[in-house]
Amino acid sequence: MSKHSPDHYQLGKIEVWDFIVDQDMDYLLGNVIKYVCRAGAKPGESREDDLRKAIAYLNRALKDVRAPERSSDLQEADGTTDQSLQSLYLSDAAAFDL
Repeated sequence: MSKHSPDHYQLGKIEVWDFIVDQDMDYLLGNVIKYVCRAGAKPGESREDDLRKAIAYLNRALKDVRAPERSSDLQEADGTTDQSLQSLYLSDAAAFDL
């Protein structure tokens, strides 16, 4: 397994990052795609972990659409604040996981 092209990103006909670049996605939406595509395939990460990470990044992207001034609170798609997803987003955003 290559550090720069790990198996958990080689599940389809194209690499996940090639799709993200082709679609001109930003960091947040690119991570949504990354976590959805690899959900449950990375050793040590459960499907649920990856899907929760995708939700956290999607909620952050929705926040930018709803309030471009970026308040300090992260809100869920239904308008509620979830501190566990906020901490998950903040910790995952700091770790660039290729």
